[in-house]
Amino acid sequence: MIDFDDINNVIEDYDLTSSASYSDKSYKENRLYDINMKAYNLVRSMTNLSNHIESTLKKTYDQESRLKEEYFMAVQADIAYTNPHLTSKDQLNKTWDSINDSFQKDKSVLKKAIDYADLSSSKDRILFLSDFIVQQIKSAYPYINGLRILKSFRIGSENTVAICGLIKERIESVKPRKAPRSRTPTALHYALKVYYLQQSKYMEYFENHPSGVLAGIKEFVNGRDYHLKSDKNFQQTYNKISNYSTNRISKQNAPKIKFVIEHMLIGYPKAIEIAEEELQKAISKNKYD
Repeated sequence: MIDFDDINNVIEDYDLTSSASYSDKSYKENRLYDINMKAYNLVRSMTNLSNHIESTLKKTYDQESRLKEEYFMAVQADIAYTNPHLTSKDQLNKTWDSINDSFQKDKSVLKKAIDYADLSSSKDRILFLSDFIVQQIKSAYPYINGLRILKSFRIGSENTVAICGLIKERIESVKPRKAPRSRTPTALHYALKVYYLQQSKYMEYFENHPSGVLAGIKEFVNGRDYHLKSDKNFQQTYNKISNYSTNRISKQNAPKIKFVIEHMLIGYPKAIEIAEEELQKAISKNKYD
C-alpha cells in the first residue's frame, strides 16, 4: 500500500530544509542528501506502484480520451466552417495542427504519457501510460522529484476536473459556429472502421482471438465502442467488405468511408492513410463508372 502521508512528510521535510538557512552548509547538504535517499528508498519500497498507477488510469484515461475526441470534433467543425475551400484531408491536417499548437505548452506528466501512448497500439494504451509514469517516478533526480510526480499524479487522478479541465475549457472556447451533420454509425461504418484498424495493425484480426472468430466478433459488438445490438448483422457486413474489395471500394460507399475517416479513425493516422487511398479510388469510380 502506498502511504501518501509518508510521501507528503518527506516532501515537506525536504522543502523546509531546502529553504532554511544554516550556518553550516555541509550540514544542510548532508541533511538534504539523507532526505533525498529516504525518497529513493520510499519509491523502491512501493511494490504495488505499477498496479496503483494502472488501476487509477483505468478510471481516468477513458474520460480523458473521450474529451480529447470531443475537442477534436469541435475544432474540426470550426475549421470546416471557416475553411470550406479546403479538402477533407487538408481540413483534417489543419485540425491536428491546431490541436498540437494548443497543447504544446502543456508539460504535465499525464500529457507526456498520453503522447507516448498515442504512438503505441490502442490495445495496450493503459499499460503504456502506466509504464511511462512509473518510469518517470523511478528515474527522477533528485529522487524527491519522483515523490512529487506521484503526489501530482494522485491529485490529478482523484480530481477528474483537474485532469480534464484544460480540455473542457478548450472545447468551450472553440464553440463551433456550424457543427457537422450528425449521423448514427451503422454496421457498415463499424465494419469499415474495424477493417482499416486491422489493416494498419492497430487492432487484432478476429481470427487471432484465442476463442475463435465468432468470440472475437461478439466481444467487439458487446464492447463499449459499438452501439448496434446484432453481432450477426455486423459479422455479415464485415465479411462482405473484408473479403471482397469491390463491396468495400464502391461509389455508394465513398461517403461512408469519408465519414469513418472524419469521425471514427481519430488518433489512428496509419488507418486514415489506408482509408484515404480507398476513398480516392471510390471517388474515381463515382466519376468514371
